[in-house]
Amino acid sequence: MRDKILYRNFCNRQKYYLNLKNKIAALQLATRTRKNVFITMITTYGLYENKYSRELIQNSITLDDLFKG
Repeated sequence: MRDKILYRNFCNRQKYYLNLKNKIAALQLATRTRKNVFITMITTYGLYENKYSRELIQNSITLDDLFKG
């Protein structure tokens, strides 16, 4: 399997959006919680905002944020 190196903002498309929605539902079912699940994306260059990312992703952290002094 090849590693993907992206030199641009991460774009949350419909397929990935549906995958995350399924994972959230599975987590809530497995833990039997009724609480909210908040998703934070850690990306190299940030997150491209579109209708999928605005609905599902609450926070985005870049590598620059992690290495600030």
